[in-house]
Amino acid sequence: MPLYHYTDVHAVHSILKTKKIRLTDIRFLNDTAELLEGLTVLEETLINEIDSDLKYADEAAKMIHHSLINVETSNNDLNPLYVFSLSSEGDQLSQWRAYGSYALEFDEELLREHVEILAPCIYDFNEKIKRSTSEVKKSVTVIAEEMEKQGGSIGQHGYDSMIYLMHDAATFKHDGFIEENESRIIVPQDEKYEIQYRPRNSMLIPYIEIEIPLDCIKSIKLGPMKDQELAFISMSDFASQIEREWQYETSNIEYWLKVEKSPIPYRA
Repeated sequence: MPLYHYTDVHAVHSILKTKKIRLTDIRFLNDTAELLEGLTVLEETLINEIDSDLKYADEAAKMIHHSLINVETSNNDLNPLYVFSLSSEGDQLSQWRAYGSYALEFDEELLREHVEILAPCIYDFNEKIKRSTSEVKKSVTVIAEEMEKQGGSIGQHGYDSMIYLMHDAATFKHDGFIEENESRIIVPQDEKYEIQYRPRNSMLIPYIEIEIPLDCIKSIKLGPMKDQELAFISMSDFASQIEREWQYETSNIEYWLKVEKSPIPYRA
């Protein structure tokens, strides 16, 4: 299935030249409520659904609650998550308006071979509750059992279980955004990734880069824009150059990077 990343011409140029995508610290996405939606569901589940006979269940639940609060206030004792957004919708006006005039088409199957987590976002409330109930209970169990074995202290498995909860929170979105049909590449901070910063308005935005072979990218679509025909000509020439370079580098002479225009009319 194709997945599309809506963005601007600078990002298209960078991704195709460097063969790297940028994942943004989820706390710094354009919509500040992005992560809060998922954290709220997890907290409500933690309060209402936990019923365990394990000796350290209450302590485990308190520890999870403490971590969720810290993430909400950006005082995070867990490694932050970095995300890259994709959509199953390849020509959607609201996406063009919100994110940029270009969309890169990725092959989902090939992309999954090069990233650890590529998860669809969940919009339905009942599905969020079902998912969060299952995962919160798992995390409480893992932490409580580990604390019982280690005299009340938590180890790596316990921390990992809380990070997995953050993965779920990163995929819970408000149903008002359901038309975006979003999926996300999710990567926790790791020493192998250098944290970099880019300016946006009055602050610096943390991000990391991961390498993606060009085989994963199938096309470039130009959205409604002024001078779309001129933009199409230059992007087509650029795509041909990228094609030749990749064919030479990989001996994949069948690689083709399609360029096309959205039929949606441009309105100034």
